[in-house]
Amino acid sequence: MQRHSTFSRARNTPVLVTLYRAFFSFLFLLVDRRLKSVPRLKWELHSRFDSTLRPIWIHAASAGELEGLKTVALELARQQIPIFMTVFSPSAERPFLKLKEQLQALGGWLGGGLSPTEGAWLEVFEAIQPRAFVTAKYEAWPDLWLSAAQVRVPIVIVGAQLRFSIRMAKWISTVLSPSSQPSLELLYFNDDHEKDLKDWSKRSDQVKKVRDPRWDALVDFANGRSAGDRLKSERWEQILARLAPLELPRPWTVLGNLWTSDIKRLPALLSPGAEPSTLWVVPHQVSGREVERQLELIGSRGWRVIRTSQIEQMKDLKRLSGSHQTCIFVDELGVLKSLYFEADQVYVGGGFGQGVHNVMEPSVAGAPILIGPKGADRFAEVLELTKEGQVSLVLGESDLHTIWSLIRSKIVSPESRQRALEKLRSRAGGTQDVTVEILRH
Repeated sequence: MQRHSTFSRARNTPVLVTLYRAFFSFLFLLVDRRLKSVPRLKWELHSRFDSTLRPIWIHAASAGELEGLKTVALELARQQIPIFMTVFSPSAERPFLKLKEQLQALGGWLGGGLSPTEGAWLEVFEAIQPRAFVTAKYEAWPDLWLSAAQVRVPIVIVGAQLRFSIRMAKWISTVLSPSSQPSLELLYFNDDHEKDLKDWSKRSDQVKKVRDPRWDALVDFANGRSAGDRLKSERWEQILARLAPLELPRPWTVLGNLWTSDIKRLPALLSPGAEPSTLWVVPHQVSGREVERQLELIGSRGWRVIRTSQIEQMKDLKRLSGSHQTCIFVDELGVLKSLYFEADQVYVGGGFGQGVHNVMEPSVAGAPILIGPKGADRFAEVLELTKEGQVSLVLGESDLHTIWSLIRSKIVSPESRQRALEKLRSRAGGTQDVTVEILRH
């Protein structure tokens, strides 16, 4: 690992760069309202901050990208390397604060919060003096790149994909200052991204394949399972115990991260099968109008709906048992991952509106997974699992009916679940891959 005795201060700044920074600093001063919605993410430094510590700066655009970097940040902290962590989107508040607590427990938290806005990156680089800047996928800003170049801090992009933001960051930063380009390391997951990244970067040594560290978080979850073959969370255990009198029939169909847009495009998702079964619905938003609309649609299809947030108040659940089709509506957080490990069929929402959500979590239980099309071609894991036959793309009702007819009554066997866990563990190791590349700097 290379170490630098002194931090490279910014060199003389070209006039165009100065004007660009001044304009965007003023613009974001007017429009940036993130701190009002998430005051707990106010930028801070730990009391033990020392400029000689040279932390690794972990930056994520939103909650999904932070999830992808979580195991890497924790591994660096275990190696006694301090972490400075930022996020751009207020949607990352909950996972950010949880990861912050974990880093603090390991003694690796040095500070962070909401990221700088465009035009203000250089000030933070000079304040914290990182040894490397680590981000995910396609998070890129021209001033971020210019600032990293000025202070000679390498940028490591984990799960790199050649998207518009990266192209634009390079183009604008090159126009503003042709001689100030950062040292890049592009770590990709899927072979489909290799050629585009190498052609674009013109430097094959900057482009390297690594395993996806997000699989490691699922391995950790699997290794922490309770006795037997179920993978559980505390709240999930409470829900199962409370619903036990219902003797919920198999198969269990799970609609995870569901949006109303999914139901509108695929109303057959709510069609009861010919035989008794159980429908589990986990909305992407667990409160508000989205939840109420989904409850209306589910009820209109004849399901008896039980909300998990209300089951503690329900009396004598045994009287509700029987052949009636039951929908368990999970209007709370912290359950979906455990539920996926019990599923016989899964639909992952978002593919008809916001963009398809995480398919990695349901894949490790061996159940067939259905998704809508939006965003499906952007994720390496979707492409991989589609090639393996576990994920099926649904473009409309006819596709759904065809696939439903093949899988609707099937129950995933214990042997299939065990094979899925073994496959999961074979994908592990991405955290080590990425950590090694980061520590090269």
